[in-house]
Amino acid sequence: MKKPLQQVQKEYEDFINHLPDYINQLKSYFKTDTFHYGLSEIEQVEKFLKKHKKKSASLGLTPEQLDTMVVAYLGVAWLWHFGGQWFMVKHQSASEYGVPLLAGFGGKEYRGVAINPSGWVSMSRENQLDKPISAIYKNYIWFFENHPQYPLEPIRNIQ
Repeated sequence: MKKPLQQVQKEYEDFINHLPDYINQLKSYFKTDTFHYGLSEIEQVEKFLKKHKKKSASLGLTPEQLDTMVVAYLGVAWLWHFGGQWFMVKHQSASEYGVPLLAGFGGKEYRGVAINPSGWVSMSRENQLDKPISAIYKNYIWFFENHPQYPLEPIRNIQ
């Protein structure tokens, strides 16, 4: 049974409102004051997730807390590179119901799919991704560099 919309909406709003907190928490594990959201750093965050996915308690975190922190990082990294905005699917019949997603990047003419950092984290946790998450970013970077008709408006408000 899926959670009621009110509960899912509150969880989504809490996630969005606490993005800076999740980023700061992750920075503390990396012993850095600032993230630059480059491909090598994205790769390091994915390695961090894989290293701790079965032993998040060693960090003082539940698996869900670790996932949320990494989802926040990947979403902010997406905004940093490509822009867009967070949104949530409110239709209970949708497979991504209640999941924080990203869309609205690449200008009005771009018809891409919504980006699902939660899905990437889940698939990475289960070793179901056919390529590293950093490679997904690399592919999108290449695409937008080679398709200037899709303008990007990066959002760099969280470091």
